[in-house]
Amino acid sequence: MKPKLIEPKGELLVRHKFFEIEKWNLDQLREVAPIGQFAIVCCLTGSVCCADIELAPGEFFLIPAQLQYRQLHPQTGETALLRVTIP
Repeated sequence: MKPKLIEPKGELLVRHKFFEIEKWNLDQLREVAPIGQFAIVCCLTGSVCCADIELAPGEFFLIPAQLQYRQLHPQTGETALLRVTIP
């Protein structure tokens, strides 16, 4: 079964039984996922920092499920990212 592109409703872009992709526009601190759930983040615009790692546009970061420091900090205005998780 192929994932279907849906009309974006809020932040959700793609939902499949194996993964979800959301687009976040960050203008303040935000937790990427609860502890126990991993996430993959791709910076689209601006710059974002998580766990002392700074991402520029086009860079990816795998946030491990047990990472304690899970806050995403936008470093510039108009920071946008993709967040991939397992539902």
